[in-house]
Amino acid sequence: MKTKAIILLFGIFCAIQTQAQQTLFPHQNQKWVDSVLSKLSLEQKIGQVLMPRANFNATYDTTRLYSIVKDYHIGGLVFFAGNPTQQALLVNKLQSFAKVPMFIGMDLEWGLNMRLDSTVRYPYQMTLGAIQGDDALIEKMGYQIAQQCKRMGIHINYAPVVDINNNPNNPVINFRSFGENRDLVTQKSLAYMRGLQKGGIITSAKHFPGHGDTSTDSHLDLPTIEHKRPRLDSLELFPYRALIENGLQGIMVGHLNLPALDSTAQLASTLSKPIVTGLLRNNLHFGGLVFTDAMDMKGATKNFPEGTANVKAFLAGNDILETFTDVPAAFNAIKKALDNKEISVEELDHRVGRILNAKVWAGLDHYQPIQMANLVPELNPIAAENLNKLLAEKSITLLKNPAGLLPLQKLDTLKIATLAIGKPNYGNKFPTAFQQTAENYMAMDHFVLDETSSDSLILATEKNLKKYNVVLMGIHGISIRPTNNYSLKPQVKSLVDRFVNAKTVAIHFANPMTLTKFDSLHKAAALVTAYQEGIPQMEVVAEAIFGGTAFQGKFPVTLNNQYKFGQGFITNSLGRLKYQRSPEEVGINRLYLSKNIDSLANLALKEKATPGIVVLVAKEGKVIFHKAYGKQTYESTENLSKSAIYDLASITKISTSVPALMKWQDEGKFKLTEGWSELVPTLKNSNKSDLKYLDILTHQAKLKAWIPFWMDYIDSLDMIVHSKKFQAKYAKQSFGMNVWEKYISKNAGENHIKEWIAKQPKLWDECVDIKNEITRWKPQTLSYAQSEEYPVAVSPTLWAHKSIKDKIFTAIKDSPLREKKEYVYSDLSYYLLPGISPQMTGKSWEDFLKKTFYAPLGASTLTYQAEKHFPLAQIVPTEYDSLFRKTLIHGKVHDEGAALLDGISGHAGLFGNANDLAKLMQMYLQKGYYGGTQFIDPSTLNYWISYPFSKEENSRRGVGFDKPDRKKPGISAAASATEQSFGHSGFTGTYTWVDPVHDLVYVFMSNRVYPTRNNSKLSDLNIRTGINEVIYQAINKGL
Repeated sequence: MKTKAIILLFGIFCAIQTQAQQTLFPHQNQKWVDSVLSKLSLEQKIGQVLMPRANFNATYDTTRLYSIVKDYHIGGLVFFAGNPTQQALLVNKLQSFAKVPMFIGMDLEWGLNMRLDSTVRYPYQMTLGAIQGDDALIEKMGYQIAQQCKRMGIHINYAPVVDINNNPNNPVINFRSFGENRDLVTQKSLAYMRGLQKGGIITSAKHFPGHGDTSTDSHLDLPTIEHKRPRLDSLELFPYRALIENGLQGIMVGHLNLPALDSTAQLASTLSKPIVTGLLRNNLHFGGLVFTDAMDMKGATKNFPEGTANVKAFLAGNDILETFTDVPAAFNAIKKALDNKEISVEELDHRVGRILNAKVWAGLDHYQPIQMANLVPELNPIAAENLNKLLAEKSITLLKNPAGLLPLQKLDTLKIATLAIGKPNYGNKFPTAFQQTAENYMAMDHFVLDETSSDSLILATEKNLKKYNVVLMGIHGISIRPTNNYSLKPQVKSLVDRFVNAKTVAIHFANPMTLTKFDSLHKAAALVTAYQEGIPQMEVVAEAIFGGTAFQGKFPVTLNNQYKFGQGFITNSLGRLKYQRSPEEVGINRLYLSKNIDSLANLALKEKATPGIVVLVAKEGKVIFHKAYGKQTYESTENLSKSAIYDLASITKISTSVPALMKWQDEGKFKLTEGWSELVPTLKNSNKSDLKYLDILTHQAKLKAWIPFWMDYIDSLDMIVHSKKFQAKYAKQSFGMNVWEKYISKNAGENHIKEWIAKQPKLWDECVDIKNEITRWKPQTLSYAQSEEYPVAVSPTLWAHKSIKDKIFTAIKDSPLREKKEYVYSDLSYYLLPGISPQMTGKSWEDFLKKTFYAPLGASTLTYQAEKHFPLAQIVPTEYDSLFRKTLIHGKVHDEGAALLDGISGHAGLFGNANDLAKLMQMYLQKGYYGGTQFIDPSTLNYWISYPFSKEENSRRGVGFDKPDRKKPGISAAASATEQSFGHSGFTGTYTWVDPVHDLVYVFMSNRVYPTRNNSKLSDLNIRTGINEVIYQAINKGL
């Protein structure tokens, strides 16, 4: 009677547990569970509770694996380090041997990359612990990991780690914990759990009942935790209660000795029935799967052989015994315990039923092999890259910033160097990913030292760094794991302590626990921790230092009085660009965008519309596309660099004259309604005196389109007289000269001939070959010899007279006006603006522009006279000028008029690379704001980028800016460009366009005039606006 009652009670218990299983693992195939369970032999049931170790590394003992699957009917395998392709092939093979599809489990706390190469590495849990709120991002991470697990045929992720790391000397949990605060650990563990389970992966929260406050690694020994039950309830067990209440499916029991929970001496919690069954099952009411921690760890096997330990673990209440190598010993020990009635068949059936229910939920009742096609690409989705960047951005922490140095402002006052100490474990060794990202913000020099650096190199670096007022010092190459003192090289520690000083921004790309290993970090002007070394971390730290993004993280642990929980300064973004961003971050499909931009760019190269192209696209303040195509010239052997410096041509107008005039308007020095002569007094009493600047800047002031000044300086009569054809045909003619002219005075004779030539209008075309003959210049214009009289270098062999500027200004002043007030694009007004800068600002034109705009923007390549500032190899040549300068134009301005003015004019002459031009355009897009500075008043900018006139009066011009033509859409801009958009093109093949509606900046660089300007293919093929249209289409298409 007593036996029947026990059986009845056990049946009721099993029914309750089955209901709990259906709640945690809901499915519609109980028939499969019952059918499989009923058909399993005792040996097969034993196998279901075993999940042995599959491997230690990428070498697989297939003979052993085939045997244990076939002969011992194991329920699953736990895989460790390996290659995804090899593992997938092996899993498919092994699953084909299994009567019941096997669980595949892995420790994937930070994603598949924890075990598998060529996969995604998400941030460590300690890094995630620094994120304030935003738990939805962690849930999203869990879901992405789940999707990648399913793609790899993995069903169980032994994560999250819910241990509360309140012992900074913990040798095993450490960076794997979310932190020391129970609430923080709980909320982030819940988020991670939800993501995994939502994605169809069984979680196994670990290491129950809490491994956070230990100084012993349970892989090597059995840790003892002496805390009393109230403390354990309030801290270690707290997260487990919350997760269980919210549907946690699995828990891994750690190898821990807790006398307060089980007084048995030296007994691991995995082997303790009071802990697994009493506490976890009965007290906490956990109905999911209970996994042991690895049963080949010393914490489990120290006092028991592997087989005995597995039996004790089963008796304690664990469902699945995992990660051990001696399968026969474990199998036989359990079989013996069954034979001895130490384990009941009913209890085994109950455990197996729970496992089978979980297998149905995981989809193993309809098992499908892993599809090998595109496996690795699909394990590395673009969404993971974007999320990784965002998680890094939210976590990086500014620990020290006493003087408010970060984010860096007033870049014009800073001379910055970077110093990488140690060898990075990820990305480029030098320059590091941090250094590469930082140099997007301004020009800087890079240095590197590591444990192999010689004393002489260290001394030289120390000396060199003295000339900088800010040094960004990255600390690299430290192991994330505590073993061997985090593999911190003594030389690296010494270098860090040696180079930290009051002008150092120290950036710690390492486990935060190692902050205490350095003695001098408190001396730094600012201290940043990224919590780990990774490319996303290095990139976003650089962005935050320069204000592209904000510092938002808070320190999740306490190390000592210097580094405490909750520490961290929150900063604001300064509106600078973010770099290396994915199009998907702004809702654009990268494949569509890159494919279509590539197509047009490559078409331009194929048709020889230009030898090279650089395209930059920024949306929502993020550079989502930046790519170089082709070469500097058709003859070049090296590929074009994204940082190549181009002659911007007429983009100079909106990069020099327009910002200057807007600034002067803000300062009350200039009005669009005033006449030209009010700004340029020398124009008084001329036909241009009363021309209004609003009309001038919208190109409807009746000015001539252009004046070919250099042609006016040619001594055409002298050219004809000395031409080869003239000499051959006319040299023997007398031209009616008298004796004096013919025989005595050579000059008189030449003058007589010139008088005759002047009456023969066709002689120029008949005789002069200007490309192949020396050009003869009028006096006081141009010379082939440099002197005090001819100081302005127009080309390496041609100099302009010191009065040339006055001649140009006089020609503009005296030029006739057109009769009709209509849109005619004209350069003429822009020539005069540099000359008025000293009276307006007290500075030269270039000095004013650089100090007011370019240097604070960090746009160091925006400059006139590029050859004076940069190596020619960095500057893209423009045209071989066969008519005027008769040389390849390289480093000097292409525009002939600007060349006569020493390369400095308001209409042409500015050089720059795509990135620096984008900064200026982004400033316009942000209503005059960039990098913490309001350069131009928003109301001023809003008016200048608008249409100031009706469509009938002027259909396409803003004030200084080009805009979409309202009468002929698609002429000046892409067909989809909005009426709020604006920009400009350049004769050399450049183009930039800004669209506030789409928060968009587009920069196109090319040298289509190489080797000759007689090449209209770039326009004929509609490459520049065509690429812009592709961007609009990509925006409209979305993801």
